[in-house]
Amino acid sequence: MICTVMRVKDEAPYIERAISSLLPLCGEIIVLDDGSTDATPDIVRSFDSVRYIRQDDLPMDEGRDRSLLFRKALELEPAWIFTLDGDEELPLRSCEQMVKAMKNAPIEVNVFRLHFLVMWGEDEYCEQNKFIWPQDRMFRVSAMTDRDYNFFSAFHNNLHCGCIPKPKMVPYNRQILNAFIKYWGYESMAACQKKIDFYEANDPMNKGRTIELVAARHRAPKRPYDDNISCNEIGIMGSVTY
Repeated sequence: MICTVMRVKDEAPYIERAISSLLPLCGEIIVLDDGSTDATPDIVRSFDSVRYIRQDDLPMDEGRDRSLLFRKALELEPAWIFTLDGDEELPLRSCEQMVKAMKNAPIEVNVFRLHFLVMWGEDEYCEQNKFIWPQDRMFRVSAMTDRDYNFFSAFHNNLHCGCIPKPKMVPYNRQILNAFIKYWGYESMAACQKKIDFYEANDPMNKGRTIELVAARHRAPKRPYDDNISCNEIGIMGSVTY
Protein backbone atom coordinates (compact mmCIF):
# COMPACT_ATOMS: atom_id res chain seq x y z
CA MET A 1 0.00 0.00 0.00
CA ILE A 2 1.13 3.53 -0.81
CA CYS A 3 0.44 6.50 1.43
CA THR A 4 0.96 10.07 0.19
CA VAL A 5 1.69 12.88 2.64
CA MET A 6 1.06 16.53 1.85
CA ARG A 7 1.96 19.64 3.81
CA VAL A 8 -0.11 22.60 2.62
CA LYS A 9 -1.16 26.16 3.33
CA ASP A 10 -3.36 28.42 1.19
CA GLU A 11 -3.16 26.23 -1.90
CA ALA A 12 -6.74 26.71 -3.14
CA PRO A 13 -5.70 27.38 -6.78
CA TYR A 14 -3.87 24.04 -7.02
CA ILE A 15 -4.89 21.61 -4.27
CA GLU A 16 -7.81 19.97 -6.11
CA ARG A 17 -5.58 19.22 -9.08
CA ALA A 18 -2.82 17.93 -6.77
CA ILE A 19 -5.06 15.49 -4.88
CA SER A 20 -6.90 14.33 -8.00
CA SER A 21 -3.57 13.48 -9.64
CA LEU A 22 -2.76 11.12 -6.75
CA LEU A 23 -5.92 9.00 -6.93
CA PRO A 24 -4.57 6.56 -9.58
CA LEU A 25 -1.48 5.98 -7.41
CA CYS A 26 -2.56 5.55 -3.80
CA GLY A 27 -5.52 4.84 -1.58
CA GLU A 28 -4.38 6.83 1.44
CA ILE A 29 -3.59 10.55 1.44
CA ILE A 30 -2.77 12.55 4.57
CA VAL A 31 -2.91 16.34 4.38
CA LEU A 32 -1.46 18.57 7.10
CA ASP A 33 -2.86 22.09 6.79
CA ASP A 34 -0.66 24.69 8.46
CA GLY A 35 -3.46 27.20 9.05
CA SER A 36 -4.93 27.98 5.63
CA THR A 37 -7.13 31.06 5.38
CA ASP A 38 -8.49 30.38 1.87
CA ALA A 39 -10.71 27.57 0.52
CA THR A 40 -8.05 24.89 0.94
CA PRO A 41 -9.78 23.08 3.88
CA ASP A 42 -13.12 22.80 2.05
CA ILE A 43 -11.46 21.48 -1.11
CA VAL A 44 -9.40 18.91 0.78
CA ARG A 45 -12.37 17.67 2.80
CA SER A 46 -14.35 17.10 -0.41
CA PHE A 47 -12.14 14.05 -1.10
CA ASP A 48 -13.27 10.92 0.80
CA SER A 49 -9.83 9.31 0.55
CA VAL A 50 -8.05 12.15 2.37
CA ARG A 51 -7.28 12.34 6.08
CA TYR A 52 -7.22 16.03 6.96
CA ILE A 53 -5.19 17.40 9.88
CA ARG A 54 -5.12 21.08 10.77
CA GLN A 55 -2.84 23.11 13.00
CA ASP A 56 -3.09 26.82 13.76
CA ASP A 57 -0.91 29.46 15.38
CA LEU A 58 2.29 27.41 15.39
CA PRO A 59 5.65 28.88 14.36
CA MET A 60 6.92 27.85 10.93
CA ASP A 61 8.84 24.56 11.10
CA GLU A 62 8.86 22.38 8.00
CA GLY A 63 10.91 19.64 9.67
CA ARG A 64 8.42 19.35 12.54
CA ASP A 65 5.50 19.14 10.13
CA ARG A 66 7.06 16.52 7.87
CA SER A 67 7.97 14.42 10.90
CA LEU A 68 4.36 14.57 12.08
CA LEU A 69 3.11 13.52 8.64
CA PHE A 70 5.44 10.53 8.58
CA ARG A 71 4.31 9.40 12.02
CA LYS A 72 0.69 9.56 10.87
CA ALA A 73 1.54 7.69 7.68
CA LEU A 74 3.38 4.93 9.53
CA GLU A 75 0.25 4.26 11.59
CA LEU A 76 -1.33 2.98 8.36
CA GLU A 77 1.55 0.52 7.85
CA PRO A 78 2.20 1.39 4.18
CA ALA A 79 4.87 -0.27 2.08
CA TRP A 80 5.80 3.06 0.47
CA ILE A 81 5.40 6.73 1.37
CA PHE A 82 5.22 9.38 -1.34
CA THR A 83 5.43 13.15 -0.81
CA LEU A 84 3.62 15.77 -2.87
CA ASP A 85 3.09 19.45 -2.10
CA GLY A 86 -0.17 21.32 -2.55
CA ASP A 87 1.06 23.28 -5.59
CA GLU A 88 2.32 20.20 -7.43
CA GLU A 89 0.75 17.64 -9.75
CA LEU A 90 1.63 14.05 -10.66
CA PRO A 91 0.91 13.36 -14.35
CA LEU A 92 -0.92 10.12 -15.14
CA ARG A 93 2.05 8.76 -17.07
CA SER A 94 4.23 9.30 -14.02
CA CYS A 95 1.70 7.45 -11.85
CA GLU A 96 1.87 4.53 -14.24
CA GLN A 97 5.67 4.55 -14.18
CA MET A 98 5.71 4.54 -10.38
CA VAL A 99 3.23 1.66 -10.12
CA LYS A 100 5.30 -0.41 -12.55
CA ALA A 101 8.49 0.51 -10.72
CA MET A 102 7.13 -0.69 -7.38
CA LYS A 103 6.22 -4.03 -8.97
CA ASN A 104 9.38 -4.55 -10.99
CA ALA A 105 12.26 -2.68 -9.37
CA PRO A 106 14.94 -4.79 -7.64
CA ILE A 107 14.18 -5.39 -3.97
CA GLU A 108 17.30 -3.46 -2.95
CA VAL A 109 15.91 -0.25 -4.48
CA ASN A 110 14.29 1.73 -1.68
CA VAL A 111 13.94 5.29 -3.03
CA PHE A 112 12.49 6.57 -6.30
CA ARG A 113 13.69 9.87 -7.65
CA LEU A 114 11.46 11.87 -9.99
CA HIS A 115 12.19 14.93 -12.10
CA PHE A 116 10.77 18.26 -11.06
CA LEU A 117 9.32 20.43 -13.85
CA VAL A 118 8.77 24.13 -13.17
CA MET A 119 5.57 24.99 -15.03
CA TRP A 120 4.69 28.32 -16.62
CA GLY A 121 1.12 29.21 -17.56
CA GLU A 122 -1.45 26.54 -18.33
CA ASP A 123 0.48 24.25 -20.66
CA GLU A 124 4.17 25.18 -20.80
CA TYR A 125 7.31 24.39 -18.87
CA CYS A 126 10.81 25.76 -19.00
CA GLU A 127 12.98 23.77 -21.38
CA GLN A 128 16.38 24.54 -19.92
CA ASN A 129 17.84 21.74 -17.82
CA LYS A 130 18.53 24.00 -14.86
CA PHE A 131 14.77 24.21 -14.38
CA ILE A 132 14.38 20.43 -14.49
CA TRP A 133 16.00 18.68 -11.55
CA PRO A 134 15.65 15.37 -9.70
CA GLN A 135 14.06 15.00 -6.27
CA ASP A 136 13.74 11.97 -3.98
CA ARG A 137 10.00 11.62 -3.40
CA MET A 138 9.05 7.96 -2.88
CA PHE A 139 10.47 5.88 -0.06
CA ARG A 140 10.24 2.20 0.91
CA VAL A 141 9.28 2.05 4.59
CA SER A 142 11.31 -1.11 5.19
CA ALA A 143 14.46 0.93 4.48
CA MET A 144 14.01 2.97 7.64
CA THR A 145 16.79 2.62 10.18
CA ASP A 146 15.46 2.39 13.74
CA ARG A 147 12.18 3.93 12.51
CA ASP A 148 14.02 7.18 11.87
CA TYR A 149 11.44 9.55 10.41
CA ASN A 150 12.74 12.85 11.74
CA PHE A 151 13.31 15.77 9.38
CA PHE A 152 15.64 18.70 9.95
CA SER A 153 17.78 21.15 8.04
CA ALA A 154 20.32 23.89 8.62
CA PHE A 155 18.00 26.54 7.17
CA HIS A 156 15.83 29.05 8.99
CA ASN A 157 12.53 27.54 10.20
CA ASN A 158 13.81 24.09 9.19
CA LEU A 159 12.96 24.82 5.56
CA HIS A 160 14.42 22.84 2.65
CA CYS A 161 14.65 19.67 4.74
CA GLY A 162 13.88 17.27 1.92
CA CYS A 163 10.91 15.05 1.20
CA ILE A 164 12.16 11.77 2.64
CA PRO A 165 13.98 11.27 5.97
CA LYS A 166 17.74 11.11 6.02
CA PRO A 167 19.02 7.64 6.99
CA LYS A 168 21.22 7.36 10.07
CA MET A 169 23.17 4.30 9.05
CA VAL A 170 22.67 2.62 5.67
CA PRO A 171 22.50 4.93 2.62
CA TYR A 172 19.52 4.70 0.33
CA ASN A 173 19.67 2.83 -2.96
CA ARG A 174 17.97 5.23 -5.37
CA GLN A 175 16.53 4.64 -8.79
CA ILE A 176 15.83 7.59 -11.08
CA LEU A 177 12.53 7.13 -12.89
CA ASN A 178 11.49 8.51 -16.24
CA ALA A 179 8.71 10.37 -14.44
CA PHE A 180 7.92 13.96 -13.56
CA ILE A 181 6.27 16.17 -10.96
CA LYS A 182 4.72 19.37 -12.32
CA TYR A 183 5.34 22.36 -10.03
CA TRP A 184 2.93 25.30 -10.31
CA GLY A 185 4.46 27.61 -7.70
CA TYR A 186 6.00 29.90 -10.36
CA GLU A 187 3.27 29.57 -13.02
CA SER A 188 2.36 33.29 -13.04
CA MET A 189 3.70 36.61 -11.83
CA ALA A 190 1.26 36.50 -8.91
CA ALA A 191 2.50 33.03 -7.93
CA CYS A 192 6.11 34.20 -8.20
CA GLN A 193 5.42 37.18 -5.95
CA LYS A 194 3.73 34.90 -3.42
CA LYS A 195 6.91 32.80 -3.25
CA ILE A 196 9.11 35.87 -2.87
CA ASP A 197 6.91 37.17 -0.04
CA PHE A 198 6.99 33.76 1.65
CA TYR A 199 10.78 33.58 1.66
CA GLU A 200 11.10 37.18 2.77
CA ALA A 201 8.97 36.34 5.82
CA ASN A 202 10.29 32.88 6.61
CA ASP A 203 13.72 32.41 5.08
CA PRO A 204 15.24 35.84 4.34
CA MET A 205 18.65 34.32 3.54
CA ASN A 206 17.09 32.62 0.52
CA LYS A 207 14.90 35.48 -0.70
CA GLY A 208 17.61 36.64 -3.11
CA ARG A 209 17.92 33.16 -4.60
CA THR A 210 14.15 33.05 -5.15
CA ILE A 211 14.13 36.44 -6.90
CA GLU A 212 17.03 35.30 -9.08
CA LEU A 213 15.14 32.14 -10.04
CA VAL A 214 12.00 34.11 -10.89
CA ALA A 215 14.00 36.48 -13.12
CA ALA A 216 15.66 33.56 -14.88
CA ARG A 217 12.26 31.96 -15.45
CA HIS A 218 11.23 34.96 -17.52
CA ARG A 219 14.38 34.89 -19.65
CA ALA A 220 14.33 31.16 -20.34
CA PRO A 221 12.83 29.63 -23.50
CA LYS A 222 9.62 27.66 -23.00
CA ARG A 223 7.90 24.84 -24.81
CA PRO A 224 4.45 23.20 -24.68
CA TYR A 225 4.15 20.48 -22.06
CA ASP A 226 3.46 16.95 -23.32
CA ASP A 227 2.48 14.13 -20.95
CA ASN A 228 4.47 11.73 -23.14
CA ILE A 229 7.72 13.68 -22.74
CA SER A 230 10.71 11.50 -21.87
CA CYS A 231 13.89 12.30 -19.97
CA ASN A 232 16.04 11.50 -22.98
CA GLU A 233 14.14 13.99 -25.12
CA ILE A 234 15.11 16.89 -22.86
CA GLY A 235 18.68 15.76 -22.35
CA ILE A 236 18.38 14.02 -18.96
CA MET A 237 20.12 10.66 -19.12
CA GLY A 238 20.30 7.72 -16.74
CA SER A 239 16.61 7.36 -15.87
CA VAL A 240 14.71 4.07 -15.90
CA THR A 241 11.49 3.39 -17.80
CA TYR A 242 9.29 0.49 -16.70
